[in-house]
Amino acid sequence: MSRHPSVRTLSFDRAMQAYGASQLCEALARFIVQYRDPHLTAAEVRREATALYLPFWTLSVFHRMKFILEDAQQLGIMEDTHDTAHARPERKDKRGRVVPGRFDTVLINENGAGGPTGIEGKHAAS
Repeated sequence: MSRHPSVRTLSFDRAMQAYGASQLCEALARFIVQYRDPHLTAAEVRREATALYLPFWTLSVFHRMKFILEDAQQLGIMEDTHDTAHARPERKDKRGRVVPGRFDTVLINENGAGGPTGIEGKHAAS
């Protein structure tokens, strides 16, 4: 990830408008609750998340995330692949022309549950 965010302070309301993140607060609350207590069931996480108070109104946003894909089959015949995922809303360039938004879809192997190949144990995010 880069050293400095693409947007230093982005309000939740603006994130909903510009990025289409209509459930950002709810998803963030669920993430925090699950991170604090990973042994809760999905229903308990949802219930606890509704009572969680977020003591901030803005977030820092990164429009680009670089990562390395290791040898997928672990055979030693492939090189590691450097890749980048983008998440940037629609904007206007210097001449006032509309530049469409770009939101790449990535597969996330959360908690290492997925294997080196396939989609089992992974979920899509954009």
